Amino acid sequence: MIKNYFLLLLFSPVLFFTQILGSFPENQTPYSGGYGAYYKDFHDIIVEENLLPCENKSEFYQFSVLINTDGSINFIKDLHQNHLLNLQEKLQKR
Repeated sequence: MIKNYFLLLLFSPVLFFTQILGSFPENQTPYSGGYGAYYKDFHDIIVEENLLPCENKSEFYQFSVLINTDGSINFIKDLHQNHLLNLQEKLQKR
């Protein structure tokens, strides 16, 4: 019981200082150049390095984090899931 309270006290500052934002602040994206530039650069790396696709395609996880000037972080909800899937399909057709 005391161990549980200790763990709660240990992790409570993390819970209080972490925020989940609905989106990035205005005029900011998670990658310089936006989502399209990210997938183009990523695709170029895959081609240059001759990387193979994952065996289990359901094991894909992506999240966005905003790092503030004071060093704190905010997690960003992924509102562009369909956009990312469309870009991925376009790149695979190349």
